[in-house]
Amino acid sequence: GIAALEIVSVASASSSGGNRQIDVSCPVGKQLLGGGAHVWNAGGDVALDESFPTGPKTWRATAFEINDTAAAWHLEVYAVCANVS
Repeated sequence: GIAALEIVSVASASSSGGNRQIDVSCPVGKQLLGGGAHVWNAGGDVALDESFPTGPKTWRATAFEINDTAAAWHLEVYAVCANVS
């Protein structure tokens, strides 16, 4: 069964320009069930390029500007974790 479901998130710093890549991992003892990502304050000028598991405990996402923007945007990545028996 599944118990102690938890969503863990990590966010980049907010700034304009550049690319972002973030990994978020489940706490010790918990398994990765899924994940996702969100680009904040981008106004359509930033693309979420990748969002995928890199192993049994870690989710990775990347984003980059498709149009130059002065907006201070950030990437937030989520891992859905739980105790699995």
